[in-house]
Amino acid sequence: MGLSKKDENSDPKPISDDDNDNDDDDYKMNILSKKKTKTAILRGSSRLFTPFRSLGILSDSAPFFLLPGQATNMVVISIGNRFQIIKTDKLQTVLVSQSVSHRINRVISDSMLSLTAVAHGEKHLTLFSRLTPIASQKICGKTHGIVDLLHLGIMQMKMSGEKEGKMENAMIIAVVLSRRHDDDDGKVPIVNTEESSDDESDVELDDDSNDASIDSEAPGYVVIVIATRTSLIVQHRVQVPIHPIIALHPSTYVNKIILGGHDGLVLVNIKSGKTIHRFKCIPAEDTITSLEQSPAIDTVAVGCVSGNVHLINLRHDKHLFVLKHPSGVA
Repeated sequence: MGLSKKDENSDPKPISDDDNDNDDDDYKMNILSKKKTKTAILRGSSRLFTPFRSLGILSDSAPFFLLPGQATNMVVISIGNRFQIIKTDKLQTVLVSQSVSHRINRVISDSMLSLTAVAHGEKHLTLFSRLTPIASQKICGKTHGIVDLLHLGIMQMKMSGEKEGKMENAMIIAVVLSRRHDDDDGKVPIVNTEESSDDESDVELDDDSNDASIDSEAPGYVVIVIATRTSLIVQHRVQVPIHPIIALHPSTYVNKIILGGHDGLVLVNIKSGKTIHRFKCIPAEDTITSLEQSPAIDTVAVGCVSGNVHLINLRHDKHLFVLKHPSGVA
């Protein structure tokens, strides 16, 4: 039986394959499942903050210190009794330091001077030149403990030794001390109270605490330390009227820092040693645990253990608004 002309010119129809149909169905189901999962994640996540990269895997609970750069930013983070510097773009480790005698509580750094200062234990401050410890100082005695470090900038001072008479750059550090409480009333948290380490220290500590001028009953102090390329020099101490937990050097505020804790928020002139102002815009019952500078001048975010984040104007002592979170702000 012959084929018609129409049948000869028509293209053959593809034969249906059950396996291909199943593959297409599976592909569509996967796409649909991914869309549902993405929607569920977006619904359950914050509408203000989106996770970018996590440092928790690479560091312990001590706060990190950001080193801004032109090509890429870097952060200094602590792991036990050592610190390391990593790049933020790929979380690539650049440098790992030698160890100190206690667990590191706070760390600050200056990339221009290649200096890093770490607070470890409750009393000790150690200065590193790149990865090597070059000087250590016991900042306080048994009644107080280090709760924060601030990088206040760079100053010039005369060099000693072979280059005596010449000027060199030095880092200005504010060491924040808070009085310890023997009773467990939870009033002043002293972070990382470990007094020993499994690793042997690479630096010997100076037992001279220079704390003769510290009143054991004073709630807190700010110790100004000058860090050169070879030494740590305690310049002076400023007594503060609160039990501080956190400190911040606001932008454009010369010689002034703000301190927050269980007793509220205060502005202190670290040069004159005077408490300039006690802020009234923060509720007295809120314990302050975090301070962060806003891009706007005179505006600061204040995080509290209650989970509230207050945005305030420092110049006018004015409360702008509050964000509430279910857990405390660290």
